[in-house]
Amino acid sequence: MKINSKFWLQNNAEIMLHLRCQWIAKSWGNFCDSIFNSFIKPQTG
Repeated sequence: MKINSKFWLQNNAEIMLHLRCQWIAKSWGNFCDSIFNSFIKPQTG
């Protein structure tokens, strides 16, 4: 990922790429729902 005057740490770049892939694949709604549900009903075990 290139942006003028931006330097990405590997972990942050991977997160941003994952988010962009979710958006491009039109899976953003499902992705956000899964995050919200994990906060509401955390899995234990």
